[in-house]
Amino acid sequence: PMENQKVNVQVFDAKTNGTIHLAYVDLIVRDTNNIAIKLFSGLTDEKGNFSYTWKIDENAEPGDYTVNLDIIATGYKPLGISKTYIVTK
Repeated sequence: PMENQKVNVQVFDAKTNGTIHLAYVDLIVRDTNNIAIKLFSGLTDEKGNFSYTWKIDENAEPGDYTVNLDIIATGYKPLGISKTYIVTK
């Protein structure tokens, strides 16, 4: 708890490897009970990058937390990704 977590995203075209500027990124952090505890979104920069940093609450329950990531870019199919991380005391 109280440690920083950071999500770094780079959006690129799988066929050309070119980065995608202004892709919409939507992230939801869910706790061990699958309750959304952080919501944040934004657009990728000119290099296709997006990042967000947050602090784990000092009262966070230990266990597996999930980051759900949705990416939407004009001309592409939406993409959804889910990753987990572990909070310990």
